[in-house]
Amino acid sequence: MKDLNLPETYKNPKITTDSKNGYVLIYGRSIPEYPDKFYQQLSNWVEWYVTKKQPVTIDFKIIYLNTGSWRNLLSILIMIEKAEIPYHINWYYEEDDLQLLRAGEDLATLSGLKFNFIEVKEV
Repeated sequence: MKDLNLPETYKNPKITTDSKNGYVLIYGRSIPEYPDKFYQQLSNWVEWYVTKKQPVTIDFKIIYLNTGSWRNLLSILIMIEKAEIPYHINWYYEEDDLQLLRAGEDLATLSGLKFNFIEVKEV
């Protein structure tokens, strides 16, 4: 499957995948009008990638996400958990952005995956 390189827009985050190195980056604001449609490409990529049984690192550098995005990300994370592959998940959040930190904590809890929470000045 071809790696993704979706550009960042005002409503959609940048999504980059690298199957050779087992890497996913999700960066920016995630408020797509149709989140199920937007995240379908990433869902398909992850579904394909986990069959390789190779490690994956995911960097979440999200500025804001809506409920639809959060729900889609949870589904993708559950795929990783069920595949039982080695993983590293880094959740970057800006200082004092407790809402985004809480969103990451909830994703970690509900997916059953361990996240590294990294506070930064600016995402």
